[in-house]
Amino acid sequence: RISDGQVTEFFWDHRNQLTKAMVKDANGVLLKELRFTYDVEGRRVGSWVDADGAGPEEPDQVWTVFDGVNPYMDFDGDGLLKTRYLYGPGIDELFARIGTGEDPQWYLADRLGL
Repeated sequence: RISDGQVTEFFWDHRNQLTKAMVKDANGVLLKELRFTYDVEGRRVGSWVDADGAGPEEPDQVWTVFDGVNPYMDFDGDGLLKTRYLYGPGIDELFARIGTGEDPQWYLADRLGL
C-alpha cells in the first residue's frame, strides 16, 4: 500500500512464478494490469501490459524467444521484431541490446562480469 491509498496485488502460480500484478487506486479502481506467461523451463516468454487499466483493447505485448538460457529476440503482439540481444561466449555475457530503429545499447562488464 502506498501513502495515497494505491495498492498493488501480486499473483503467483504453483511454481511460485509471478503471473499477474494489478495496481488499484484507493477506491479499488484498476489503474494498471500486468500478466506474464512462462514456458516449461520456467523462463518468462510473454508479458502483457494494460497501462491504463481500461481493458485489453490495446495492451502492450512482448513475446521472448530464447537461445538456450539467454533471451535472443523480443517480438510484439503482432509478431514484429522489437529487440535483439547479442551475447558473447561466456555465461550471461550480454554485449548489446538492439531495439528496432534504435542505436545498440552496449553493455560493459568488469573482469568479474559485473
